[in-house]
Amino acid sequence: MRTLPSFASDLEAYGTVKTRICPGRHLADVNIWLAIATILSLFNVKKMKDDDGQEITPEVGMTSGLTRFETHIPSQIQDDDTISSHPKPYKCFVQLRNDKAGDLMDQIRIELSE
Repeated sequence: MRTLPSFASDLEAYGTVKTRICPGRHLADVNIWLAIATILSLFNVKKMKDDDGQEITPEVGMTSGLTRFETHIPSQIQDDDTISSHPKPYKCFVQLRNDKAGDLMDQIRIELSE
């Protein structure tokens, strides 16, 4: 039987018991999933190649730092600081999968410009 992983720790991105949990968290999750699915269906994402044509494997790692959320109440600035981590930047090669994907991108571009 296939089971879904526990997402309890993921909820921290949307708030904790001390603060209100984001009411739009489900919408945000769906939008992220749709964006990733769209990118992967339209584009080939590959490793970059060096001058000799060999694939460059990116260094896997995370960066950490302090993220400050904007607040209008100066006394709450310290309460709104959190520690977060992000993947280290890396280069990749992105290319349309085929002509049909290019046509779909053109159609999307036209619809968004209207």
